[in-house]
Amino acid sequence: MPASRDRSDAADGPHPALANEARRLEPSKGEHVGELLGAKVRGSFLASGPDECLRSFLFVAEPLSGLQNDCSPHNLETRYRIFAFRTNSCRMREFSSSKQETGLIRNVQLLRALAAIAVVFSHAMLGLQMPVSLGVFGVDIFFVISGFIISYIVSVDASQFELKRIIRIVPFYWTATLAVFLVSSFWPSLVQQRFAGWLTLATSLFFIPHDRADGSTYPILLLGWTLNYEMYFYGIVAVSMRISRQWATLIAAASILTIMTVTDVIAPKSPAEAFYGDPIVVEFLYGILIFYAFGRYSAKQETRRPSGLSFACCVVAIIAACILLPVNQYFYRNIAGYDLIRLRFLFLGVPAAVLVASAVMLERRFSIAVRSRKLLMLGDASYVIYLTHLYLIFAVLRLVFKGAYHGPQIAQWLLVFLFVLASIPVAIVVHLRFEQPVISALRRRFLHRPPPIGFVTPATREAAPGMSVV
Repeated sequence: MPASRDRSDAADGPHPALANEARRLEPSKGEHVGELLGAKVRGSFLASGPDECLRSFLFVAEPLSGLQNDCSPHNLETRYRIFAFRTNSCRMREFSSSKQETGLIRNVQLLRALAAIAVVFSHAMLGLQMPVSLGVFGVDIFFVISGFIISYIVSVDASQFELKRIIRIVPFYWTATLAVFLVSSFWPSLVQQRFAGWLTLATSLFFIPHDRADGSTYPILLLGWTLNYEMYFYGIVAVSMRISRQWATLIAAASILTIMTVTDVIAPKSPAEAFYGDPIVVEFLYGILIFYAFGRYSAKQETRRPSGLSFACCVVAIIAACILLPVNQYFYRNIAGYDLIRLRFLFLGVPAAVLVASAVMLERRFSIAVRSRKLLMLGDASYVIYLTHLYLIFAVLRLVFKGAYHGPQIAQWLLVFLFVLASIPVAIVVHLRFEQPVISALRRRFLHRPPPIGFVTPATREAAPGMSVV
């Protein structure tokens, strides 16, 4: 790597490659200009050293974003990432270290895996016609996590938000929906579904609740009802970003509450018309609230040492949430009436929110996070686990037990655990062999991102001849 030029020599002006690029670009290029200059900045850093590159970087960034030299960073890489994400200077205070950018969601990944496994437990018990079916609360955990993660994404990198969400959700969901549609057309007993019809197929593929002949609003892929809510939430957030990117999630929260209230007042007759008025959508708002509350708490506690009392409170909160979730689910599913069931966002949503908030607090405040790659992979594969396990259970019950199993209770519990254990490797294989490659290919094709630090491109070679991959 070439040595840095002398400081006096560097003081004559910014790096030539960056200076030329700054003259060529117009300030109207806007917030994505970081993608155009990213390779030049990294090339200058590797070729000429951090001091000169920082001066050149400020020279380029200042006219485009209002960035001032007197707020020079301690970490050039962090400053570049801020610039590449968004040149709007009012957002830059959100990033004080690269740790805040990358170390946020390890425990959330673990919760995603546990939530998916909980739902598998629930449906395995339901399929075996056991008197108790616990684990539905996994859906509530998913909704709270979704509100939190979307708030985080919008605050960090909201570019191409809609396209990113579509690429993440649609490919596997459409594939699974079409597969179930074909199987139900020729062998309905295998998936315990009748031929749904073309209208149901269309509404299922586009996440639109639709009144079916049996009085339900389930899409073809039965667990897709939760994705109808997810896409509804994503859509409202996307529209809210058109109004104000800074306050997008808060505008989305107000919109969700307004739609829910209006729907409840109108009291629509069909389930499809009342779908978005279900109070379960409040659980997305819990995630948004956690994100903003945690941001305020972190800002106040950043310079203070973590206390033993706050750690004990986190542990107690997690234990209490893990107890309340199954207990409350049993209460509202087996004892409560319909009117009380509409309070699911309180019975299950609040403990789920406490669990998510405590898990994030343990990681960010006390540096206690899951490190196992296998557990993190389970979080990555949780989407596939969630969508596929029900049909694995249906197929085994149909092919092996001719539709139902009526053995002793201990054998039923053994089958429940076997279903859970079987659903995990199947989902991981599907995730690694199908979902992940397809998503990666679509992201490469449709998303525009700056290459990672040290990635050699023609632009970096031009800015820094002789640079090698680091």
